[in-house]
Amino acid sequence: MKMLRVRFLLNLAIVFFLLASVRAFAFDDWLPITPEDMKLTSAQANGASAVILYHEHTSNDNTDSRFEYYRVKVLTERGKKFADVEIYYGGPEDVIGEIRARTVAPDGAVTPFSGQVYDREVIKSRGLRFKAKTFTLSNVQVGSIIEWRYKEYWADRHLRSARWILQEPLMQKRAHFSYIPYTGSGQIRTEHSNADGVFFVTIGLPEKAEVRHGINDRHELDLTDIPAYEEEEYSPPADAMKMRVLFYYGSISMRKPDEFWKEEGKFWNKSVEKFIGHSEAVANAARGAVLPADTPAQQNREDLCVRAEAEKLELLAESFNRGDEEKRSQTKYQRRIGTGAGRRRPGRSYPTVIAMLHALNIQAFAMRVGPRDEIFFDAKIPDWRQLSAEVAIVNMGDGKDTFVDPGTPGCPFGILDWPRTGVMGQRQTANGFEFIKTPESRYSQALTQHVAPLTLAHTSTIKGQAPVTSNTPEGI
Repeated sequence: MKMLRVRFLLNLAIVFFLLASVRAFAFDDWLPITPEDMKLTSAQANGASAVILYHEHTSNDNTDSRFEYYRVKVLTERGKKFADVEIYYGGPEDVIGEIRARTVAPDGAVTPFSGQVYDREVIKSRGLRFKAKTFTLSNVQVGSIIEWRYKEYWADRHLRSARWILQEPLMQKRAHFSYIPYTGSGQIRTEHSNADGVFFVTIGLPEKAEVRHGINDRHELDLTDIPAYEEEEYSPPADAMKMRVLFYYGSISMRKPDEFWKEEGKFWNKSVEKFIGHSEAVANAARGAVLPADTPAQQNREDLCVRAEAEKLELLAESFNRGDEEKRSQTKYQRRIGTGAGRRRPGRSYPTVIAMLHALNIQAFAMRVGPRDEIFFDAKIPDWRQLSAEVAIVNMGDGKDTFVDPGTPGCPFGILDWPRTGVMGQRQTANGFEFIKTPESRYSQALTQHVAPLTLAHTSTIKGQAPVTSNTPEGI
């Protein structure tokens, strides 16, 4: 009996050891490297400093997660810079985990990554925050293969429909994209209706590329030899130019963009009106912002818009922003659509100014636009996220619309920040809403003056100061 017990414990230990080995192997397993990949040179890759041999992207709305895998071949000394890896993410509830990386030398020797992963803040502004996990792979030389993989998890209780941005700064030899939409029980609730399903649009894909639709509504795409996208100075927004596939939860109207924008416009118009509301506190603040000594033009224009940025009105607007937040939380039987921290609602400044103007019996409307430094608006794409910036339109009683930008600090009345000029957007009207284009920026609004009081000395030298004055506000 004692011998049987010893044998049982020994077998049990072996089983645990084997299970642990399988788990460790599965966790640290890497895709096999082909001899062709090991032999690839810069000359064979059109002189590239590095290439992505393989890229895999899988997002899953059932596990609120995204998986990324990159395998890069370093082809020149310049390509060694790609050993500095940056993994970008945003949102206070986003987590990057399960980071694994390694370097494979030209002779096949493997150096697993065991260094420090750093967390740094990339962008931080009002309502916007992006971070990056950064680390550096070691023993990287020309001919090395470097690879890393990780998972991103989010806990904001919103579904994040996939957005496949297919191009990278490097050419990709092979890439596999996969998306698993939510398949749980209950209705998927959008902002103003129940979703009929998940839909997608493709932009710029090769002619024979096809998004496959499989079991459990899984969508997949395989591509080879994806060209690199090299962003140049003053080039258009990168994500608006790259090949991409955009997915959406929504109604059947998404198959007809015109119907989608009509439906979305009605909802947006209604939400703006509700957001602005008819608050007596706002009316009192508006009347208090207009001093008795002001001229009518000052009362209705510069002073009002500038003072809308004052702290007391910002705090007032913040109370509006809190709104019905509890009603937006997830219920047991619903999953909601969102982007990180949830759907963007109207910002603070421009709806506050509109509400104040209404309180003073001045006609004013909201307009949302696609800023040109972020995206080129395309009405064929049923995605409200294209219209991510806002301006206000004021009618001073002369029948003319004046476009103002109270959300940009220091922006004077009648001038828009450059990204909001000459772009399409959706505006409110007295009878509903419509698509229009914002005014183009005028050169007369961006004049720079050089005023130089100079003195000619007896030595024939000129002395003095030459200050530069520009009538373009900071940030414009």
